[in-house]
Amino acid sequence: MAKCSFCDRKAVIFIRRTGKYYCEEHFEKFFLGRVRSYLDRNKIKRKKILAAISGGKDSSSMLWALNSLKNEYKLEIVAFHIDLGIKGYSKSCRKASEELCQSLGIELKILDLKKEYGKSLEEIARKSRKPCSSCGTIKRYLTNKAAYEGGFEYIATGHNMLDEAAFAMHNLYSGTIKQFMRGGEVIPPKPKLKMAGRIKPLYYLMENETMLYAILKAIPYSEEECPYSLGHPIIRHKRVLLRGEEELPGFVYNVLKSLNSLRSEKEEEVELNFCKICGYPTTSEICKFCRIMGQYNLKRFPKISPLEYPSISFKSIPERQGILEIIAPTAMMGSVTVFTIPAGARPLLFNSYMT
Repeated sequence: MAKCSFCDRKAVIFIRRTGKYYCEEHFEKFFLGRVRSYLDRNKIKRKKILAAISGGKDSSSMLWALNSLKNEYKLEIVAFHIDLGIKGYSKSCRKASEELCQSLGIELKILDLKKEYGKSLEEIARKSRKPCSSCGTIKRYLTNKAAYEGGFEYIATGHNMLDEAAFAMHNLYSGTIKQFMRGGEVIPPKPKLKMAGRIKPLYYLMENETMLYAILKAIPYSEEECPYSLGHPIIRHKRVLLRGEEELPGFVYNVLKSLNSLRSEKEEEVELNFCKICGYPTTSEICKFCRIMGQYNLKRFPKISPLEYPSISFKSIPERQGILEIIAPTAMMGSVTVFTIPAGARPLLFNSYMT
């Protein structure tokens, strides 16, 4: 059994890009150290932060880590969760979010999409060719609205290094260069445009490191996978990146670093207008959120030209494939090989890599 590179205790993880074995204690130091590096680099101190949590492992670990560092960085943190109304999935995510915030003593604000706007994401997805795109628009809009109207300087999300590299590659591959240019490590607040800033405290951490942190700290999170995410192109980009990480330790970090250099060399100011319906920023006359919601002629939205989306039914969702226990070493796990698990640990769902 391998030992920690920093002490004589048993290792729980080997991280290829550092070439080190870590016991539970030193892994926690490593994890929080990466979050500290991010906060220091982006001068996140004495800030009022709205933590967007889905109930999944990444955003839950993000909130737990921020809460561990809030006194050190003098952060004011409130959590925000959107109940999307997806059968089975949303109930589990909401419950996990409530348990997490209760255990941390953090205020949780919940927005129920169906109650507030009259339609759940399931209903919206029936008119959308790309339900994930509609979901992303809805979550970004509502989270920004809550942050701006609540006086928060920043929104914190649970996006990790693998997520960010995969999003960037997907944008480059699909030719959506403007979306690629709008990404990055941090997005500063623009109060005149009614836009809160965005931070990603897990930016220097891989997805499986976040999973292990959640298990070691016994963080409440939902293991349910969103049924609409199955088969998303981002999954394929993640597989490519993980294969690169297996061959070249540090591959994902270096790819992301290079992509960010491209962004910084050609920063473009996007011309923004204010939506004629809701008054929030958009690149067109009517923002995408209002276009999506306006399809239903809801009271708060005037009837506008519907998006020409055929009806899509998601009645049959294939069963999950590739359920791995954390003790199983595999190339699909990227930079991490785990040697021990704490008592009572749950099995891991690496569905995003294995489907």
